[in-house]
Amino acid sequence: MEDFVFDLEEYRARKQEREAHWEQKMKEYGVEIPFNTYAECYDDVFRYMNRHSDLPYILLDFKDNFIKYPTVYQMRLLIEIWVGLELSSSTIRRSVNATLRKIYKSESKEFKKARTEIIKDNLKPLNVIKHDEKGKEYIDVYRGSNHFSASPDTAISWTCDINTAKWFANRLACLHRDDRCCRLLHGKIFIKDIISCGLNDRKEDEIIALPNAFQNQMYTNLKR
Repeated sequence: MEDFVFDLEEYRARKQEREAHWEQKMKEYGVEIPFNTYAECYDDVFRYMNRHSDLPYILLDFKDNFIKYPTVYQMRLLIEIWVGLELSSSTIRRSVNATLRKIYKSESKEFKKARTEIIKDNLKPLNVIKHDEKGKEYIDVYRGSNHFSASPDTAISWTCDINTAKWFANRLACLHRDDRCCRLLHGKIFIKDIISCGLNDRKEDEIIALPNAFQNQMYTNLKR
């Protein structure tokens, strides 16, 4: 995977475009737009962050206080924290998954439908949406696996790009210990189970899905 070069102006433009598209879809599906903006909520969540190592503490605070933010922002705020954590412990993963389930349960059907439409709009340029024999929409996803990785039934981070998955599988190659390491996972996730798509602009084609959303899993051992 090529090194990611961060362009601040491009990031701001893309963020404004995403916000405008988000608001348009919410209105189309009759979802009430909160008085507080997402940017205000974001700034409040990360108000005490001075360095990357503060993120686990921000997660703990958010886990206990996410309900104070509008329901339609809660999942996005959680994912913002999650994508910044990168390598995470099993304790952190359990905390994220438990909070994610609580938030998902509280979301309205209208909001979930609007979010799914936004995700489909984001995926269409990649030409990755497929249909199964029942007409249900899904995408093929990949994940690089090593002995630090979450199990497929608890993992929420995936990618549409096989080369990105291989890079993640190999990035800790010096620590690989056995055949569970350096493996490529391949399967599918239904569109309705995706909760975020490319939110962090790291050009990893990252997909965040509900736990247990990964299906038809296959493993490929990569050369170490």
